[in-house]
Amino acid sequence: MMQNVITIAVIIVVGIVVLNLVFWNKNKKAFNDAKQQKIAERQAQREQAEEYRQKDK
Repeated sequence: MMQNVITIAVIIVVGIVVLNLVFWNKNKKAFNDAKQQKIAERQAQREQAEEYRQKDK
């Protein structure tokens, strides 16, 4: 009986690890895309601020 419980627990843990690896690769791409977009937005804000400062002078 105890061996069955241990076997089921091992199968569940291995399943979770495999699913995490599969989804982590997909999420990594989405995360990197979001990061790139954030960097681009910050760069645009910097450029706008720079233009604004140039106008002030």
